[in-house]
Amino acid sequence: MMLVLAVTSEAGALTPARLVYTRGEGAASCPDESVVRAAVIERMGGDPFSPEAKRTLRLELTGNGSKSFGARIALLDEGKPQGTRELQHRGACTDFVPTIALSIAIALDPESALGAAPKKEELLLPEVHDVALGPPAIAAATPREARPEEPPPEPLHLEGALSPVVWVAAAPSTAIGGVAAIALRYQKISLDLEGRADLPTLRRLASGTISSSIVLASIAPCAHLDGLLLCAVGGIGSFRAESSGVTEPKSDTACHAVAGLRAGFELPIGSFLWIVARADGLATLTKQTLALDGVPVYTIPGASLGLGIGARVRFF
Repeated sequence: MMLVLAVTSEAGALTPARLVYTRGEGAASCPDESVVRAAVIERMGGDPFSPEAKRTLRLELTGNGSKSFGARIALLDEGKPQGTRELQHRGACTDFVPTIALSIAIALDPESALGAAPKKEELLLPEVHDVALGPPAIAAATPREARPEEPPPEPLHLEGALSPVVWVAAAPSTAIGGVAAIALRYQKISLDLEGRADLPTLRRLASGTISSSIVLASIAPCAHLDGLLLCAVGGIGSFRAESSGVTEPKSDTACHAVAGLRAGFELPIGSFLWIVARADGLATLTKQTLALDGVPVYTIPGASLGLGIGARVRFF
């Protein structure tokens, strides 16, 4: 879709604007500001931008995958919103630039961008209220060659994650383990299926040595909120313990269950990779007590903390 922004001022010299250009999440493959600026200059036959201008034109590009992009154009006069326009494009982001340049040109100088000056009554369209900015001082006009374009449907993504994690109070001593996950993600919600394995830990006591390790399968529904990660976590698996240096060395395995919350931050590296820092606070739902020669010597605490940093990748 390409509804066009048109100013309601009388014809005359072009009032310059200051360009503020940002590339948001998923738009790393889009051209930089100089390419967009050059396209607008070519379209208008001159440079409409000035760093000292009272008007400001904000352009924000976002991406959803490698072949779907959006543009949000907002015009402000001395900080007061004058109107906004949102565009959608399927294909390479570089092919999106001419459409963006046309919309910017019409927003800044509709008569030059559309050719012959429109009649005054054609500019005075019914007032349109923008949801985000309130009643704009910009009227909308549709060039004859413009074709409506429906926004692409949001796809379901398959993602994977891998992270080393240090666990405190999950075993008789600090444990190091790893968590691998496969996830289905739709917009800002994902469902992660995880596997956790901790390396064996040792704790030496006066009466002998105990070691333990944990293996878990977990499920974690998560919300991804502009870089912030919030999850609920529930898992079940096995807790294995062994004793040594005692009269009767033994080993045993018991059911182990946990539940809790996860918080973290996601740093995007391109459109398909994130670096993830996480902290897990888990309650131990099954009580584990370790014994040497039948004498209890250690009980696993009721809560544990896991800290890790890893990577998350989008397969498609």
